[in-house]
Amino acid sequence: MILGVFGVLFLNKQGANLFTSPSTAGFEKFSSESQLRDYLTEAQSAGLTSLGGFSAGLSRDMVGMPLSAPSAFSSLESTGANNVKRVSETNVQVIGLDEPDIVKTDGKNIFFSSENYYLAGGGVGRPMPVEPFIMEDSSARIAPDIYPPQNLSTTKVINAFPPESIALSSKIDTTGDLLLSENVLMVMTYNKVTAFDVANPASPKEIWSHEFDENFSYATARLTGGKVYLVTSRYADYSLPCPVPLLKGVNAMTIPCTDIYRPMRPISSNTVYSVVKLDPKSGSVEDSVTFLGDAGGSVIYMSPNAIYASFVSYPSPLEFLANFLAENRDLFSDEVANKVENLRAIDISNESKINELGIIIQKHLSGLTNDERARVESEFTNKMSDYIKSHGRELQVTSLVKIDKNSLDVSATGEVPGSPLNQFSLDEWSGNLRVTTTLSASTMFGQGESANDLYVLDANLRVIGQIQGLALGERIYSARFIEDKAYLVTFKQIDPFFVIDLSNPSSPRVAGELKIPGFSSYLHPLSENRILGVGQEGLPAQAGSQSKLSVFDVSNPDNPVEVDKYMLNEYYSEVQNNHHAFLADPDHGVFFMPAGANGYILSWTNGLTLERVVTGISARRALYINDFLYVVGDSKIVVLNELTWEETSSLEF
Repeated sequence: MILGVFGVLFLNKQGANLFTSPSTAGFEKFSSESQLRDYLTEAQSAGLTSLGGFSAGLSRDMVGMPLSAPSAFSSLESTGANNVKRVSETNVQVIGLDEPDIVKTDGKNIFFSSENYYLAGGGVGRPMPVEPFIMEDSSARIAPDIYPPQNLSTTKVINAFPPESIALSSKIDTTGDLLLSENVLMVMTYNKVTAFDVANPASPKEIWSHEFDENFSYATARLTGGKVYLVTSRYADYSLPCPVPLLKGVNAMTIPCTDIYRPMRPISSNTVYSVVKLDPKSGSVEDSVTFLGDAGGSVIYMSPNAIYASFVSYPSPLEFLANFLAENRDLFSDEVANKVENLRAIDISNESKINELGIIIQKHLSGLTNDERARVESEFTNKMSDYIKSHGRELQVTSLVKIDKNSLDVSATGEVPGSPLNQFSLDEWSGNLRVTTTLSASTMFGQGESANDLYVLDANLRVIGQIQGLALGERIYSARFIEDKAYLVTFKQIDPFFVIDLSNPSSPRVAGELKIPGFSSYLHPLSENRILGVGQEGLPAQAGSQSKLSVFDVSNPDNPVEVDKYMLNEYYSEVQNNHHAFLADPDHGVFFMPAGANGYILSWTNGLTLERVVTGISARRALYINDFLYVVGDSKIVVLNELTWEETSSLEF
């Protein structure tokens, strides 16, 4: 029995959820190439390097939380849209921190990157669907992209306002994620960022570009304060880890070994991330920071003040077992305990230590009678189960690093148990960072019970408040922080909706809980006291599963109520995994979401009411200019009058 457990310990490396000493928390630069090489080799040989996917790691993992999306740009006058009073923006999390998407508008023109541009293996920067019964860990991620992307379409520049004059102004022969800074349109593809001057929409002009080294690729970006924060990633090269070539061509840029950060705690270090600060007008690189992480386990979140990176880490199996044996010395002889303790101090690789540990235990067991061996195995199993219950939060730890937005210097480090789901799991408010995590049910020593926690950390990333053990046996499906409240959805068979009071950061509390069928994988604040949940009723594997919309009244945090729900005759909406696909128009009390191939517009003013369905255009996004809603499909735009919901005009391209 014990050797069987060790077999799992050694072979099932992706499920290794163990914890080392908290004294290893921190973030530091490598001192030399040899140190970096040794670090990667050690992580790889110890089984700490996940082979999980590349593109999902950062595709959904940047930035925080607004109460509602801003209703208009602050620079409408510069677009020439003199009669435009309000314009929608991409649905983001932090007001003032724009996120890349396939559609942008300046209030006069629409810029649309056709969705038939794709990246092999799913697409870096595109949120990947997550099956709700799969734990969010590196084993659930897709494999790295191994084929070059295919650019099958163009970015359309459309004269959109007034809607009666809608027309195609021009096309740009590249397509990808878009950011718009005044008259500069940036198009981010797998291996390149290209900026165009679109002051004359009929004739866009390329003004600068950055091409990544062939091993790097675009992951995501943010635009704030007139600067672009571009995140790139590549697999670590174990044979030649540094210097790391980032940009090539006339703007060639390499990262020296001694400029690369790494968490001091052992993690799955299979990926090199770089955050580059750019001037959108000139394309000049103003600063950068580079660090090691895991393609499937790292989350990057950006607040108005800082960039936060998280890294899921697992302890050495030897350390965990040594600590277990130290607390249970009656299981084995003093000779075994002393050998294990001495093994910890020997200067050999972790892999060699694990092999030696197996030999020590096997030799001890072989010297026992059958009856005594059976007793030891039974005692080991029961005591290990108890040990895991009391040390469960040591099995999976997330290391956190805070990077100053202006200087890109590391300003603080910390850690919390468990693993965050995605970007919505982190939020900065009033100088504190709030983090939600899930502790996996699967451990190296067998199945435990999953749990969900919430932690509040101060500006130095020290935990000052916490709630532990929410919804045992379930995992977090969605989180949303709104000022001094947090809203969580967990799921296994039903959908617990939690309201958490964070008004006292050092003493957060569960204010209210509501249990309803299904689950919500995206939460959006419709108003101060109304939260919309977008998800499903029924598991995806079940026939008849439908997209479900729920409205929660949270005016009384102690007693949240589902005041309305609406079922769509669709299995899936992109909103469930990509918040950019959602649009709320608070002035008209409506929201848009694509589901299947259709675009749905629903009102929330007097309960959930379907106002209009746009069919036949493979609806992807929507935006509004004044009182006109533009529903953007793969090959057609339909313009609706929001006062009557009648079609005003359309454009095929």
